[in-house]
Amino acid sequence: GEPYYIRGAGGYDRFEALAAAGGNSIRVWDTGPQTGAYLKRLNELGLTAMVGISEHQLAHTETIVSTYKDSPALLIWCIGNEMELRLKELGYANERALWMRVNEIAKQIKAIDDRHPVVTVLAEINREKIKRIMKHAPELDAIGVNSYGSVTTVAKRLRAWGWNKPFIITEFGPIGHWEAPRTPWGLYIEPSSTEKAANYLKGYTEGILDQPGCVGSYAFLWGNKQEKTHTWYGLFLPNEVGGGMTEAVDAIIKAWTGSYPENRAPRIGPGRIQTAPKRSNGQWATFKPNVEIEVTVDAVDPEGGPLTVRWDLRMDVADNPTEGGFFEPTPLPIIGVIKATHGLTAKIKLPSKPGNYRLFCYVWDEERRAATVNLPIRVQ
Repeated sequence: GEPYYIRGAGGYDRFEALAAAGGNSIRVWDTGPQTGAYLKRLNELGLTAMVGISEHQLAHTETIVSTYKDSPALLIWCIGNEMELRLKELGYANERALWMRVNEIAKQIKAIDDRHPVVTVLAEINREKIKRIMKHAPELDAIGVNSYGSVTTVAKRLRAWGWNKPFIITEFGPIGHWEAPRTPWGLYIEPSSTEKAANYLKGYTEGILDQPGCVGSYAFLWGNKQEKTHTWYGLFLPNEVGGGMTEAVDAIIKAWTGSYPENRAPRIGPGRIQTAPKRSNGQWATFKPNVEIEVTVDAVDPEGGPLTVRWDLRMDVADNPTEGGFFEPTPLPIIGVIKATHGLTAKIKLPSKPGNYRLFCYVWDEERRAATVNLPIRVQ
């Protein structure tokens, strides 16, 4: 009977860190052998979960709902994720058929569990999509919207198109790769961790907090993943490069609690990564094969403490055709190219083979708070 405003993030671990940051809910996209343990641990921490029934699990909806409906940590059931992007793959003739199926699943869930709201999650919104859902899926209690660069206008657009039920921002964060500027050779330029942090905070304060009809949000991603790069969407650096909370977590803590943490993550300045010889505009660079270059990262610790810096060079796979967040293999660092490091500077020998590469820089303070930035490089 009490209002519950969702301060959440999507992910499958680091639940303790979420609670410590001021969060109260986690989003998981599917169920599996670990779901019961997840829900038990979430309940112990005073957290809740939006539990997804993935598009490939819909035939097992009754079993899933019956299994977990009485968990005190369960907050919301979510039917699928961005299914409208994969109509043909999932066997739907059109969106109308999809939303009618979603409506059937919602009815099915409510017949077993009438105590938890049922939603589906959309990949951004447009007028036609919202009108179809209102017409063909009236059983939904709310919708989730995944929105990145346009999150600040979601509430306004929904109201203009006649949506009068609640909504949740089920993913927000940095600008999406599809929204990012590109190198002259067509590859996405990833924002620095500092630029991403600003985007999280702007998205939350201007597009989520106090917006009519919005009952909360789930930041993406409380963890890390390979999607175009291994650093683009994670609020944490991957353990294999050293781990650590990035500045985006600081932004989320500020959004949820009103205050930044006492120790802030390192910041990446506007200079990003500079090269010598200078065949770069700070956003990308081109060099001949086998050239040795010196690189310097524009980084600072807000508290003035010492920084630890690590570099690696990888093949740039940001032009892979994968969409919708599906699995992508992570390219490994190329061995032997980092010749020397000193402070914020490193010497790198570029490969002999022409191609697209990406130079990654990771920065930590004394408490292992992290920053990252990368530079697309073309060897030609």
